[in-house]
Amino acid sequence: MKRRLFVATSALILLASAMALAGNWRKLALWAGVVRPGPSQDGKGALLPNGWKITPAGRQIALPGDMVMKIIVSPDGKTVFANTAGWHDHSVNVVDAQAGKVAESVNVGKVWAGMAVNPATGAVFVSGGGAPSRQFIDTAKGRGVAPEVIEALRLPVLRLQRGDGKLALRPSLAINGLEEKDRFVAGVTYAADGSLYVVNTQNDTVYRLRGADFKTQVAAKVGYRPHPAALAPGGKP
Repeated sequence: MKRRLFVATSALILLASAMALAGNWRKLALWAGVVRPGPSQDGKGALLPNGWKITPAGRQIALPGDMVMKIIVSPDGKTVFANTAGWHDHSVNVVDAQAGKVAESVNVGKVWAGMAVNPATGAVFVSGGGAPSRQFIDTAKGRGVAPEVIEALRLPVLRLQRGDGKLALRPSLAINGLEEKDRFVAGVTYAADGSLYVVNTQNDTVYRLRGADFKTQVAAKVGYRPHPAALAPGGKP
């Protein structure tokens, strides 16, 4: 008797679950046919995948990639640097703030949240996250990422140089004593004295790189899994 009652109860639960699931699928199909995530038809907002609409203030400038990681405004306010990641192109972009458009975009293969700019020289430093795996390298080659970009990713900090209106890749920066298994560069910060502070999350360490070739280096252990670094108002770290 108990067994028959158990079987009957289980059957009712499965039937109710199937009906609910079928109803949800019908709703989902209807929702998918009506809601189209992306820019709204009036051009004043964007529709999110959950059906909500947002209307950001100011002008919107489309960037490659689908996730902006860092934005830096030049001292004169005329240029904006933005790096993007996500499921699409990982890139460093130079935006003309006055014209409201991307002046230049460089596919750098893989970036993380850190980016810093030397306003005097136009050098741009970008965190490379973890060491690229063999699978990543093979995939990047299949996506058409340039060989020199893949080679640059083998070192922790990417470096680009802006000159004559062009942003070009330069040799990446190595960090002494940082093993591949411990590498995950999250933040980079440039100081007025020419020092570059690099935050490595995986080994709880901040590195200071100095000199013309950034090979004068010191390291300091900090708290658990640091992410960014910021300079104090007086310019000291």
